[in-house]
Amino acid sequence: MKEVIIIALIIIVFLYASYKVHLALLRCKKIWFILISVTYLVFTYLYFELINYVHSILRDHGYFIEFGHASILLIEVFLVCLFVAVINIGIAVARKILYKRAES
Repeated sequence: MKEVIIIALIIIVFLYASYKVHLALLRCKKIWFILISVTYLVFTYLYFELINYVHSILRDHGYFIEFGHASILLIEVFLVCLFVAVINIGIAVARKILYKRAES
């Protein structure tokens, strides 16, 4: 049960950060859009590296969280969040293009 709560917290934190990044992507200019998008993807990776590191430290101290063999559940959640990040960037691109067309 504790694994479900931890995974839910990981996803909620990621979705909140994704919402804030989406708002920033809609408000910025072209070069900043590219920089924020790349940084968003890198920080998604680093976020899950931090989670994996904390999981390793907790396991070394005797607090076991069952994410499956080789932490397969964390890998699956990482892939889903990475997919959400790419979709989020795609939606921001589409909205910026549609906004420019409507403005013209």
